[in-house]
Amino acid sequence: MKNEREVRKAAAMLAGALKDAPEGYETTTRRLLRDAGYGPDAFGEGDLMEIHSALFAQAEKEGICLDMSAHDGRVEGLPWDLDFAVRRKGEERKREEFVERIAEEVLGTLTQEEREYLAAHPDPYEHHFGLGMRIRNRYIYGREPGFFVGMPDSLSADVVKRILRKLSGTG
Repeated sequence: MKNEREVRKAAAMLAGALKDAPEGYETTTRRLLRDAGYGPDAFGEGDLMEIHSALFAQAEKEGICLDMSAHDGRVEGLPWDLDFAVRRKGEERKREEFVERIAEEVLGTLTQEEREYLAAHPDPYEHHFGLGMRIRNRYIYGREPGFFVGMPDSLSADVVKRILRKLSGTG
């Protein structure tokens, strides 16, 4: 395991590289390390976890949100190998407001039967080809929501998750 100084240095360098990244830029901690010139064996798994955590903490201090919400509710792999999107604090607030507004609007259009079905099937990924596509096609495609959308399916999934939390009483 590398010493703490090396880990913090690597994390600070990676966070610095993200300062100029465009809104919605997607990458992974491992990819950032590779792009910075570190070889595949430069760090062990413990170091990678420390660098990943330190990167997220450093980015937060610099007003950058590293959004991994596309992986919510999934068991997919090691955190440093999962992609995240760069979001600026102001942009993240706009995205949250959009998700909340659209979730409320869609909830207002659902029948009682649809609400009961969604409440009985709380896995958001189960609704991608139904409600998720309806949200994407009606509220996201061809619209300018005032922030960088990135992947429209990811944004519609966030709206579906918000709807499910509201129906369950947790959001």
